[in-house]
Amino acid sequence: KLRRKFAVPVVYVEWVDSCVTDGWQCRQKNWTVARIRSVGVFVRETKEAITLSTSISQHGSTNNPMTIPRVAVLRMRRLL
Repeated sequence: KLRRKFAVPVVYVEWVDSCVTDGWQCRQKNWTVARIRSVGVFVRETKEAITLSTSISQHGSTNNPMTIPRVAVLRMRRLL
């Protein structure tokens, strides 16, 4: 049986991000923002943003944290 030494939330987040293409493009092309889905360890939140990480140690150190502006978040739910 797996024992939890520390409890940290794992969350699913849907959010929008800028989208870029390279090279010549037709002016009439219908560009849109990118819709992103992320799953990660919930690190912290502020009024402006949430931060997720790919991993967290038993000491609380995080690996590859990513901060997403709250205005970009479409939905977020806890998985674990």
